Amino acid sequence: FANAFVPERLHPFSGRSLHVASARTPTSVIVQSTVSELDADFDPEHMTRDRSAEASTQIRERQEELAHTSQENWQHVVAIDTTNYRRGLTDFNNHLTTLSKRCLDDSGDQEDVIGCAALAEGLLYGLQRLVDDADANGKDIEFRPDVISYNNVLNAWAKAAQALAEDRGRGTPDSTLDADISELNVYTPSDAAARAEMILQDMETSYLRGTKPIAPDVTSYNTVLDAISKSRGKDCMEKADALVKRMVRLSNGGEEGKEGVVNGSADDWSGATADIITYNTLIESLAHTQEGLDRSLQILEMLEKKYSENGDERLKPNTRTANQVINAYSKHSMEKSKKGYFENKEDREEAFNNAEKARALLEKMKKRYNETADKDVRPDAATVTTVIDAYARVGLSKSAAKADELLMEMKKMNYAPPNFRTYTAVATAWAKTPGDNRSLGRVQELVKEMEDVNEQMEADAKGKSIPRAKSVKPNARTYTTLISAWAKSKDPTKAMQALKVLKKMRSLADGGDEDAKPTIYTYNAVIDACARCQGLGEQQVEALKIAFAVNKAIKADSDVKANPTTFGNLIKCTKYLIPQGDERNTIATAVFESAIKAGLANSAVVREMLSAADRDAFDKVAGDLLDTFGHVSYADIPSAWKRNASGS
Repeated sequence: FANAFVPERLHPFSGRSLHVASARTPTSVIVQSTVSELDADFDPEHMTRDRSAEASTQIRERQEELAHTSQENWQHVVAIDTTNYRRGLTDFNNHLTTLSKRCLDDSGDQEDVIGCAALAEGLLYGLQRLVDDADANGKDIEFRPDVISYNNVLNAWAKAAQALAEDRGRGTPDSTLDADISELNVYTPSDAAARAEMILQDMETSYLRGTKPIAPDVTSYNTVLDAISKSRGKDCMEKADALVKRMVRLSNGGEEGKEGVVNGSADDWSGATADIITYNTLIESLAHTQEGLDRSLQILEMLEKKYSENGDERLKPNTRTANQVINAYSKHSMEKSKKGYFENKEDREEAFNNAEKARALLEKMKKRYNETADKDVRPDAATVTTVIDAYARVGLSKSAAKADELLMEMKKMNYAPPNFRTYTAVATAWAKTPGDNRSLGRVQELVKEMEDVNEQMEADAKGKSIPRAKSVKPNARTYTTLISAWAKSKDPTKAMQALKVLKKMRSLADGGDEDAKPTIYTYNAVIDACARCQGLGEQQVEALKIAFAVNKAIKADSDVKANPTTFGNLIKCTKYLIPQGDERNTIATAVFESAIKAGLANSAVVREMLSAADRDAFDKVAGDLLDTFGHVSYADIPSAWKRNASGS
């Protein structure tokens, strides 16, 4: 059986001829179809096939090497009984399931998720090659992969896409394959999602043409949808929307009667009918843009209408449906302020209106639940917290008050009590309204309340662990929000107060509270508080000392890395805390040169340097960026300066 893992190809999408065989074909014939010969309808717009012949050959050769690795590892990773169909397939699928779970291992180990998913794919196509060869030579073989086998591999790539998007899963390849898999051309979350898409297209095309009896089911499509959504690619909205339309077309018999189609009727594709999970996942991928938000609302309206008309439980909108739409409102507002601020009054007002619409949807859910007692539509903590988050992004006193109002309501709801995310979202709402004299005080009250309630909950638990989803214990984000509130306050001791919060966080972390461990955002917030110090001369000198002491602490903390904001805030400190002159120029220049050396001198850092230093000092370190009128050409910033600055 192990010899099966040395196939001509492990994946049909190599840009070369597609070699497949089925028990339905004459035993001496291998059906050969090239990608270019397929009907255009077999090539959905959301699938990618533009691989060069040279790249395709490299991928195929790399996959063959992967297959050899699979062969070497096969016997000691799972015992397969090739004489027993049921037992053999069960063992095979169980191992694929294990690999897919490893692709989202968040235990803290640096798992090689690309290697795990690639190994799962290699094993699947190795087995498929064995089946194809047996069918082509008239041999009888019962042990064949089924739709569960394919879905496990799809899930492996989906989980890999999620892990990569969360900046996890880039362990060393030899931890999984004992081989370098860099030539597989999977580097990004979108690459991992594309692998899942290609496998699904292989399933679609093979079943439509009758060359394989395995039809993709709704789980297949939902898994690939999840991969697309979790990959966070720029085109994920278009890809996800096109895939769902494809599902609808196939399940409605849209391919029936076309030339070369064997399985194209609605009955053939009944297992791929879209369900509520399909649409919930689609809505998740549609967030961020106005177009996506509008589409999400259309989907929700369509689902409500269809369910009211025919009572189809498969399409019944539920709490997750509403949560995803509410989340779309929140994310759309986030996109409007992705620079950290709203560029105009209209954008801010639109964000507030989005929060109000999200609140209206929440009230609709509460009303329906109160009338029907239907738990499928009952708001949960995530529902209300997401609405609060939408208000928090606005940065107005009225939106912070609305967020606080919802927190008070949650305390009275026995089915959706507030948790640490809820409190932190309300604190964020107040921290973003620095013009309101109540802001700092209210954030302090919220953090103190969280600490007190958590202390009581831990006492009541009597040593038992409290589920994180129900916990109200402040975490790093909570304390960082408090530091930001101090930074934006008018208190002249803000730098010292911010430092006290940082020291408290480090003390909590040293005591075992990993959730309170400072992040780079925490350190940056303290430096920002220093830069904003408007106190007496002595207080400003102290703030400057604190800022550079914090920078030193960043270097000593192995769990965090400085980013452009770190250097930008330090340069901002020189601008506001050191009088104009040689001393300011010298220190600002030293910080700027450190940013260049670290590859973190992006446009934001250059802009701070231009603002802090005089013309001569700036000209010495970045004069090539200035035109004859003294304007900076940010597009000409050397790539080496910003090589490690994400998104620059």
